[in-house]
Amino acid sequence: MPPAYVKTCRDLLCYEAAKLEAVAARRPGDARFILDRVKTLRVGPLRFDEVEDPARCLFDGIEAAPGGEWLVPLEKGGLEVASNLVPACESCRASKGNRDVLAWYKDRRVRVPRAVWRRYLRAIYDTWEKQGILEGPVPASEAKRWSTVDVER
Repeated sequence: MPPAYVKTCRDLLCYEAAKLEAVAARRPGDARFILDRVKTLRVGPLRFDEVEDPARCLFDGIEAAPGGEWLVPLEKGGLEVASNLVPACESCRASKGNRDVLAWYKDRRVRVPRAVWRRYLRAIYDTWEKQGILEGPVPASEAKRWSTVDVER
């Protein structure tokens, strides 16, 4: 579960983005560093810097098939926002099927790559912003589900 200072949907996204930054800074689990980053991210525009090749599958890096794949399928509540649609190869598209990307990784017992997690956070940010719930309380189901996500270091 996230720390007690994570109260809103925006806070949860800032916390997860700060944890990614801590890993990149070779300070994973450094609570003070993470809290400082959360405070900074809360006041500015939340950015998720993405460097990906649109011709390569986000999941395994091989040549992507035309059309892309929804991180959160539309049927599962995902929105038609650009950040939710990612380049994917035929094999990954077939394997993932209609599952949320987090469920897909969990079912496969594979750690979520940082690039996928970053893109997922961007898609959720865009979705929650469009739904007008960024400043609302974190749904307990989301906080619990996210606490079990195993992201690569």
